[in-house]
Amino acid sequence: MKKIILFFLLIFTVSSFVACKNKTKKKEVIKIYAERELHKPLREAIRKYEKEKKVNVEIKEFDQKNEKLKLKLNDMNLIVSYVNLENEEIKKNYRTEKFFRDDLVVIGYRNLISLGELKKSTLAITQYGNEMGRIVEDELSKKLFFNEISKDIEYKKDIVECLESVDLYEEDFAIVSKVATTIMKNAKICFMFSDKEENKLQYNLYVKLNANDKIKDIEKFLLNKDIIEKMERVRN
Repeated sequence: MKKIILFFLLIFTVSSFVACKNKTKKKEVIKIYAERELHKPLREAIRKYEKEKKVNVEIKEFDQKNEKLKLKLNDMNLIVSYVNLENEEIKKNYRTEKFFRDDLVVIGYRNLISLGELKKSTLAITQYGNEMGRIVEDELSKKLFFNEISKDIEYKKDIVECLESVDLYEEDFAIVSKVATTIMKNAKICFMFSDKEENKLQYNLYVKLNANDKIKDIEKFLLNKDIIEKMERVRN
């Protein structure tokens, strides 16, 4: 009788250990490198994916000007950015897939009827060296009042830095992508650019050529029509 009890006790102990081990087994981690303004909407979009696939998706900041970028490229299997990446390593090792196009908006604390009302106000925009800065400055330079506002323009490294400068009351207005307003805390949308294609910001997926099936699977998920429409509709 004693042996039988010990036998069942052993079975129970082993079963408990296996169950405990399975519970604590870590899920696979998939990394996505994305512009900072995309972290919140991407996180919301991929929750369902994580649950269905039983994986963890880690969204990390992508900084295209980082001096250590080449060293990081081995780890960057999937990048989401609006920047037209010219890095030779990216050209050689990645393919580009169009993700979604986003509207440009002016954020601040008072509504604007036209961009002309930006005169005598400070304005934060991204540097001309990237796609966002080029679109914004090219559009503003067409306006008769550009010379008047140009002296009050403050150039920031990225869209989130522009947004934060207004949220923290450092600048009066900023021009950002609409998707960025999901992380806006104090400011509001004051003006929306016209719906012309040249005024829209293209976000792309950069996928490593030798990416594994897990990366290709989440790429397929992100390029689903429902996800793209969701990203294009987001707003604070």
